[in-house]
Amino acid sequence: MGIVIDNIKLTPFEDEKKGLLREAAGRLRISESAIDRLTILRKSVDARKKPDVVLLYQVAVFGAFNERKLLTDRHIKNIRRYEKKVYRIKHKTSDLAPHTSHLTQTPCSRRLRSCRSFRGTYPR
Repeated sequence: MGIVIDNIKLTPFEDEKKGLLREAAGRLRISESAIDRLTILRKSVDARKKPDVVLLYQVAVFGAFNERKLLTDRHIKNIRRYEKKVYRIKHKTSDLAPHTSHLTQTPCSRRLRSCRSFRGTYPR
């Protein structure tokens, strides 16, 4: 298993790989060499303060370290156990308009006539 670390902040000009590895190791209080793999789960931009734009990351860290000890350490904030979730989208092709049968996702809301992520109309 691995550990998920939330709210890692980097400036847009930092090297992403090195910066994330350094911050993850620092947050977990382990050496960088103990981390075998680091996966970016989420990346967002915090531009509330225009001169200080920051990139926020959520990463999953895998490696040779004691997960139980790290997860129970009360001084380490914003971490949790990594659990891979697989989402399956089920839909009937009869629910979709004929010209959208090639799409793999269902509309985000069946009550609406149109949606930003799904360009089409819905049957009522």
